[in-house]
Amino acid sequence: MDQPEEAAPAVSSVDDAAQTISALEGELATAGTRPQFDALFKRAQALTMHIETDGSLGTQERAAVEQHLRDILKRARVDYDRNRARANSALAISAERLALFVETLAEAETIPAVQEVRADLRLVRASLQGASAWAPRDAQARAWEQWQTANQTAWNTLNERWKQNELSLAALLDRAETEMGRGNPRAAKTKIKEFHEQTKTAESSHASMKMLRVRARELWDRATIASKERHEAYVLIARKRLDYMRTLLGRTQQNRHGVESDVSTLELNLQKAQTDVAVALLRGQLEERRKELRRLESETAGLLQRISEAEKVVT
Repeated sequence: MDQPEEAAPAVSSVDDAAQTISALEGELATAGTRPQFDALFKRAQALTMHIETDGSLGTQERAAVEQHLRDILKRARVDYDRNRARANSALAISAERLALFVETLAEAETIPAVQEVRADLRLVRASLQGASAWAPRDAQARAWEQWQTANQTAWNTLNERWKQNELSLAALLDRAETEMGRGNPRAAKTKIKEFHEQTKTAESSHASMKMLRVRARELWDRATIASKERHEAYVLIARKRLDYMRTLLGRTQQNRHGVESDVSTLELNLQKAQTDVAVALLRGQLEERRKELRRLESETAGLLQRISEAEKVVT
């Protein structure tokens, strides 16, 4: 069954007509979208037809009402055309901006430059959404297709720049891995520190950066363990060397005491010598033992120094 047509506003007198037209003026004052204007034009058309057939209105009254209605429709048409013109202008400006964005992306070498274009694209999208209420559908379709192309280009460019940074960051971790393979955890940690420093400026996708940070953390932990094991091994060797040097020091000090005793004995015998031959022989022996004593004293001092340094390592 056919739906009944929208009933025209009831008009049975001049006052009723004035009230109905005032209602249309109110709708015109608040109309902001094309569907609202379309509804207003439809209601005005129905009112016009009703006025033409309303026998309760005199000739002059009908003419006045019709003139008032024509004035409202004229204002509505002006507003309607203005809105469509603004929408078409907004689409044209957006098209120019989108073309410029694509050119800018082709030359963008840094992520901030790409992100700036993406921020501008969001502004253009808002402008297109506002114009969509008025622009012709084919113009809307072309504008949105152009926006989608520019937006996809920006996204692809951003991912390319992200990938470059990811490869650079991963290369640092690869070098850290290589240093670990060489048994050099300190150099590995240096590379990991360079990685963290570079992440401050080398932007990447959240997911990729998370994976790289996890890898860096694992490498750092491995390097820390390797450094600890290496230090423990070094300390163990240092303790063995310390024990050896202490034993050697004991022997040296024992030998020095023996030589000191020999020197004392020779000095006493020299005082008691009766002949020149005996004196000469004892002096030679005494000089030899004093020389040996100086060597042992120097060796003792050197051992004491090395022992002191070794004790700092193992404690």
